Amino acid sequence: MSQDSQSDQLNDQQQQEEEYNEEEEEEEEEFNEEEEEIKKTLDDELLDSAINRDFNRLKLLLIEKGANAFYNKRIEGVWGAYEEYGVIHKVLLGWDDMKEQMQAIELLLSKGANVNAIYGSNFIFKDVLQIDFKFK
Repeated sequence: MSQDSQSDQLNDQQQQEEEYNEEEEEEEEEFNEEEEEIKKTLDDELLDSAINRDFNRLKLLLIEKGANAFYNKRIEGVWGAYEEYGVIHKVLLGWDDMKEQMQAIELLLSKGANVNAIYGSNFIFKDVLQIDFKFK
């Protein structure tokens, strides 16, 4: 075999290895994106359960499914404006049943919800939580 054909064969082999490695990296990246999408969906479901005042669903998603109690949704606006809120905000502001509200807040806090979470662009719920829990 001539040196040129050996060199060509080596180059072909290296190129095939590089293509194989690139394909593996792309597949791993796709898998990570799919996994992240599943997690986002689960966290959005948790937020929806808070918006819909569904304590049983919220509990199921946090305890059995591993949803993220720390989850905040941020919606970008124009000129730097945005709306940001989390599960704890929706429970504090939207639930009429005080018993379920307290159970949900306690569960969220035990699962890592942030009492310093920002609502909108500057409202901190820690102050509301201190006031709310102080009188119960």
